[in-house]
Amino acid sequence: MIENILGTLRTALCIILTFFIALTGSISGLLIGKQRAWEFWKVAWGKTILFFLGVKTQINGKDNLKGPAVFIMNHESVIDIFTIAAITPPKTTFVSKKEVARFPFVGMIMRMGGCIFIDRSNTRSAIESIREGIKERREKYSIIVFPEGTRSSAEQGLKPFKKGCMHIAMEAGIPIIPIGQNGARTHASGKSLVIKKGSPIYFEIGKAVSTDKWDLENAEKQMGHLYNEVKSLIGKAKVKREKALKDQNSEDHFKNDNFSTKAL
Repeated sequence: MIENILGTLRTALCIILTFFIALTGSISGLLIGKQRAWEFWKVAWGKTILFFLGVKTQINGKDNLKGPAVFIMNHESVIDIFTIAAITPPKTTFVSKKEVARFPFVGMIMRMGGCIFIDRSNTRSAIESIREGIKERREKYSIIVFPEGTRSSAEQGLKPFKKGCMHIAMEAGIPIIPIGQNGARTHASGKSLVIKKGSPIYFEIGKAVSTDKWDLENAEKQMGHLYNEVKSLIGKAKVKREKALKDQNSEDHFKNDNFSTKAL
């Protein structure tokens, strides 16, 4: 009961901070320029939220986070939008559902960042929005995509990938960088918006996958390889996270035993 109340308060804090940062970012865009404002506040937003939530991250393969590219990551939790904003380069924008564009100040600053808003219920319209967004994409900008489309539960595992990231990478002529993460569900699982205090989140950043030779004939096969790569990265992140937690528990147990022995 108490944990649910605290979780609700954490969620409320995230909403308040998000709107405050969006407002501040929108105003600063008028003073220093839309692009500079977005590049600063995109990363600052993610890091600020993670700081106040006490979320710790561990990144392996950080050198692979280079753009321009399409960054794809498994979508386990509502907290993913904060972590991916924090760890990706400043010159990175989002693909988001069109409803987000209506949020006060949030929609404004996301437009400043060149975010691509799509209608997820209309595939043809979504593809057209992606094409238009890519035409207007700023030079050297990367794009964040959650290829599953929506958050997945622990029972579902990694859901099938939608073709959006494929169309974006092929249209833009940029590689895809796969990211696998584990631990976000300990903070908020699946569709839940209640953010609890969880364990550190581990990230495995894969090497860039070139899309130069992709076409509509082999894209399905390539997407299959990409799916397996993300799944493999998730597995690696999970192993490292569980080992770290086990080592931490062993260390805490040792300290407690040592304290008890000295006390005796």
